[in-house]
Amino acid sequence: ALLWATLLPTPKSLAAGSSWYLNNQATCSSCTGKSWESAWKSFASVVWGQGGINPGDTLYIAGSSTPYIGPLNIPSLTATTGTITITKGESSPYNSEVKIDGQSGYGIRVNTGQAVTIRGLSFINSNGIYVNGVSSSNDQGLLIDSCRFTDFRRAGVFVDSANQVTI
Repeated sequence: ALLWATLLPTPKSLAAGSSWYLNNQATCSSCTGKSWESAWKSFASVVWGQGGINPGDTLYIAGSSTPYIGPLNIPSLTATTGTITITKGESSPYNSEVKIDGQSGYGIRVNTGQAVTIRGLSFINSNGIYVNGVSSSNDQGLLIDSCRFTDFRRAGVFVDSANQVTI
């Protein structure tokens, strides 16, 4: 018998967005965030919306012995389709532990109606992740997966206003 198969792209590959990079050890002079060689150097340098991260995109953060200083503010964006993913680098030498030091504040602030996944990060000296103002009309969910919280102040994850949060 002859078997025919048609390989169709998975929904994830249909909706795959751009990859962006953050490395607090980066040495580039003109950092665009578009590769490890031109990675953004700090949370403050991350660009959101036009010319930067949008729903469907992934921000890869390089592991480092030097903690990143929070907060990383995830704003509300115009586009609402697709998940913004924040995760550590996938390959060596960028895949070691990512530590985010909130310095008694928050490590990541999620103020958005977009779907967001935060995966594989460690939070120290902070209130971890703060979620606020997620619109129920736009909310596609927040997933916090395989994160570690140590020396946190009030809560590892503080949800002020949101729907569909999975930890």
